[in-house]
Amino acid sequence: MLAWAMYSWIVGITVTGWTTVICAMSLLSSAQLLMLGIMGEYLGRLYEQSKGRPLFVIERIVRAGDPVNLEQAD
Repeated sequence: MLAWAMYSWIVGITVTGWTTVICAMSLLSSAQLLMLGIMGEYLGRLYEQSKGRPLFVIERIVRAGDPVNLEQAD
């Protein structure tokens, strides 16, 4: 779109100000889509990483043979 707008401007078949509006819209839309893609990649990687996590949290490790006193547990 940007290339076509510039070509139209060089040839002289556009209305005054049209090329500026189209170029600005094209550049800003491209930047917006780029940021949306980066955010999508970030969220996708977070989701994939969270799928590998356990569904529970281990408060402390109890080894075999160690006496366990539940009253002292924090």
